[in-house]
Amino acid sequence: MSEHETRRIAMVSGRSEQVLAAAGRALAPAIAKGLITLSATTDRDGASYLIISTTSVVGFASSGPRTGGGVFVRVRPKVGTGQLMALASLAGMLPQWSSGDAYVAATLEAALLTWTLHAFADSLSRLIATGGLRNSHERVRRELDSRLRGRLLVGPWLRNVARGSPHLLPVEFPSLELDNQSNQTLRWALHVGILVARELPDTADLIDQLRREERHFTGVSLIRPAETALFLKGLPPNHRHYTEALQLARLVIANFHLGGKPGDLKGTAFALDMNQVYERAFFQGLRSIEPSAIRQAPWMVSLVPISPEDQGKGVVRTTRMLPDVLVPPDPVTGRVPVIMDTKWKAVMPNALSTDEEGDLLDPASRALVRVRPTDLYQATAYALEALQRNLGTAKESGGCLTALIYPTLVDVPDLGREIQIGESRILVRLVGWNVDRSPSDGIAAIWDRLCTTAEGRESSEHPDPRGRTP
Repeated sequence: MSEHETRRIAMVSGRSEQVLAAAGRALAPAIAKGLITLSATTDRDGASYLIISTTSVVGFASSGPRTGGGVFVRVRPKVGTGQLMALASLAGMLPQWSSGDAYVAATLEAALLTWTLHAFADSLSRLIATGGLRNSHERVRRELDSRLRGRLLVGPWLRNVARGSPHLLPVEFPSLELDNQSNQTLRWALHVGILVARELPDTADLIDQLRREERHFTGVSLIRPAETALFLKGLPPNHRHYTEALQLARLVIANFHLGGKPGDLKGTAFALDMNQVYERAFFQGLRSIEPSAIRQAPWMVSLVPISPEDQGKGVVRTTRMLPDVLVPPDPVTGRVPVIMDTKWKAVMPNALSTDEEGDLLDPASRALVRVRPTDLYQATAYALEALQRNLGTAKESGGCLTALIYPTLVDVPDLGREIQIGESRILVRLVGWNVDRSPSDGIAAIWDRLCTTAEGRESSEHPDPRGRTP
């Protein structure tokens, strides 16, 4: 399936509840990751249907081996795998690993898995190079022969006495151990990673790298870490260089699952919310160009009593506005405040397209997006609030520029309008971000156009939307 898709499947009459329950069990991993939702409906004729819907969350999930009856669910993004990886990496939602000239798989699941495993392998290389594996103080339980060390475990020792072995002393004592929780977590993640890499294309070099790192863990037990061990926040002082590798190890263990038999890949799952990917990628790219950019700075708006007799009674209501990106005004250049809101899901569908990219802009149409009143309400409200907060700080007449950033597959012209309020101008822009090109280049081009407008120096290439000469 693809993003924002709904499928309706007819169910046998009288068995809708059983079918819905069975589908829920089979698709549980995909539902848990937010990839799909299940529901049932009945039409006027009494026919029952199973409804499977997707949102902006993309990725994959499997509940068993893909051969032998396993269930595999994939939700495709609106962009190609390579562009998804570039956007998610820029957004900081993937492990920090530069693919360089490395192979990036065509399928979403293979690309995400390979990327994560490469990042994990590189983090292990850095761990070994910077400090190596470290011992830690652990509470160790042993059964010693005629020798007491630490605390005697009375219960187990009495059981040994009953069996006729009073000389075997179960004890617990602190010890400096290489076979500690951190190293066990890393080794288990390595074990899982190697098994997963075997199922992926073109990963021979990756498997060799993981096996080289595994040799450093020969003295560490290969055991599945407890659930609580994956979320420990504190590390001993001598384990501080473990932080990056442990974070990635937990990511591997949380998303790649093994069955009960050796070598059995029970299931994998990975999910990304494209709304968050798109918003964060745009902000991170903009922040590298314009350091003053602020992400999701809440504006508190208070509503107070109007009637004089009600004032002072403490009856106040507050709400907040939360623009995706705010660039404050610049008195030096005369730039007015610039507010940007990213809109991943509200894209113009292709009227004639039936391919996997059918939700995105039709390059031949030269239209940008379906103009939704709610988007314009939001953009105008943001601009008015910014104008109220910054009146007179940017230009003598004041003003604000607000832009709605939509994804496109080609470069398209900006659309917009101007609202004149006294001496102040509110400029509204609908801007296409071409996600089929380099994310950084696209963001730089958008900011150049917006900054030009916000500073009041629009060129002939970007004429005033009201037809006036700048």
